[in-house]
Amino acid sequence: MKNPYATTYCGKDIDLMKPDYIGLSLDTIATHLAKLPRYSGANDGWYSVARHSLIGAKAFHRRGAVERAKQFMLHDAHEAIIGEITTPVANALGKRRVAILKLAHDEAVEKRWNVDLRFNVKPIKEMDAELLYREWGRLMPGDPSKHGIEMPDTTRIPEDLQMMIHGRGTWQNDFIAYINFANFLGLT
Repeated sequence: MKNPYATTYCGKDIDLMKPDYIGLSLDTIATHLAKLPRYSGANDGWYSVARHSLIGAKAFHRRGAVERAKQFMLHDAHEAIIGEITTPVANALGKRRVAILKLAHDEAVEKRWNVDLRFNVKPIKEMDAELLYREWGRLMPGDPSKHGIEMPDTTRIPEDLQMMIHGRGTWQNDFIAYINFANFLGLT
């Protein structure tokens, strides 16, 4: 029996259980992430996974952490193929099963773009946590702490980059910004 697969907008089939991203363009990843809303679309307006990745990557780059910027640009690249699996959905499906699926796709990303997504990930997780807190505060209804989202100890994201967290814009604008910064970083 053939494994389940996902088809990209350019027509490439990706085996979901044994993914191979060789031959997959960053253009494809950028397109999918720019069309994929954060929080399963429950946020106010349009805010994509691509913009989320771009903000964190730019924050790292400004501190001179170019490899971290590359890591952050691609830390959610697996979502281009498997979608954004929110924490409540992962809990319902089983965290271990979701983690195994994400790991397989992260390994495919690492192989394709030669970026280590598993080594020393604490700074990536910290940036992701701060973005979650700031995004929730600007885009989602209610108090973030009600959902277990705590204010970070330090601010890693400059104020002008925080201003990019809004529900205005289009997936096309997010695509262009993502792909331009990825090119700047040498990821293509």
